[in-house]
Amino acid sequence: MSKMKLLIVFSLFLNILFISGGAFLVHKKGGISYIKSKITTTAATEKKSYETPYYTDKVTLFELEDFKKNKTVVFLGDSLIDYCEWNELLQRNDIANRGIAGDTTEGLLNRLSSLKELNPSKIFILIGINDIQQNVEKSKIVNNYKQIIKEIKRSLPNTEIYIESILYVNPNKYSKIFLKNGRKINDIVKKVNAELRNLAKRESVNYLDIASIVTKNDELDKKYTTDGLHLNGVGYSKIKEVLNEQISK
Repeated sequence: MSKMKLLIVFSLFLNILFISGGAFLVHKKGGISYIKSKITTTAATEKKSYETPYYTDKVTLFELEDFKKNKTVVFLGDSLIDYCEWNELLQRNDIANRGIAGDTTEGLLNRLSSLKELNPSKIFILIGINDIQQNVEKSKIVNNYKQIIKEIKRSLPNTEIYIESILYVNPNKYSKIFLKNGRKINDIVKKVNAELRNLAKRESVNYLDIASIVTKNDELDKKYTTDGLHLNGVGYSKIKEVLNEQISK
């Protein structure tokens, strides 16, 4: 047998020995159950998608005592809330902007404790598009909303809750900037909104369809967006009347 063949046989023998040893070790530790537990542990230690430095900084800001005073209305959500100057737009001085760009329903659920001392009369929630972009299951998005509602009801039983419909995107502008399938995302937005409407009915909270105000042909009207995802000034101005109407009730 040539030297090269001997090396190949020896290498195969070592590989078989290594695999056999690994299999024996896994078997001794519990087999498939052990592998599943290691996968679960690894997943649990990974950072959540919403846990950015910006998210952390904003949460610590919201927890300051100065941010827990003299606000009767709270707007909760992601960048669609974060990017707007709500007090100026709605000509009020009692709105707390609790939007965090990039946030998800899970991230929002994680930071509800800071609302208790505010004790607002009304909370408006607009979140979910980042979940959809990240391929979070529709059922999980709706369940997170359910948990958000449950927690607000528990800690703030006298606060009126408004779920705002998730906004569509504009595929022509959106796809160029974010390199995503905007039309597919809009199909999911439509389905999630239908479930959120039903959830609001079951939970006896308000459902506010702001998406329809800035939508044309099942997509965000190009007049109201610059990047296909966020509202521009004209877009925010378009929805302010219905928001003011609900706040004033």
